[in-house]
Amino acid sequence: MAAKITIVIKESKHGHGDVEIIRHKAEPGTTKDEMALSEELVQEVGLALCKIKLAHKEKRNAH
Repeated sequence: MAAKITIVIKESKHGHGDVEIIRHKAEPGTTKDEMALSEELVQEVGLALCKIKLAHKEKRNAH
């Protein structure tokens, strides 16, 4: 099970983080269930990265 996935984290106009997940090509033989599981995992990772980025920005702006 493998797929190429790109995670893009951007700050929206209102200061919130936007996470864009682009799923590219999966290896032959990857099932839909495996792709769904990997997509769910990637969403969690993307949201965690977004929270880290925003927390860092808030900490930097507090000084």
